[in-house]
Amino acid sequence: MPFTDVGAWEFIVDCLNSNCPIEVITLDKPEGKPGYVMKVKPRPDSCIIYIKLELGSGKVIARSFHYSEVGS
Repeated sequence: MPFTDVGAWEFIVDCLNSNCPIEVITLDKPEGKPGYVMKVKPRPDSCIIYIKLELGSGKVIARSFHYSEVGS
């Protein structure tokens, strides 16, 4: 299931609005800054999508958005 840039952001917003679990991590770059990770399985028969976000300058920055290579 491919995503366009707009579709990926819509998917992220839907995940946030539906209270998907979010893990707080510490980023390597920029060092020590918090990052936010969601691992979402859109459908029971689909792979897990790995999403990593960062907050910066009043914006949400997408650091990663891809199918997970582990735990699908």
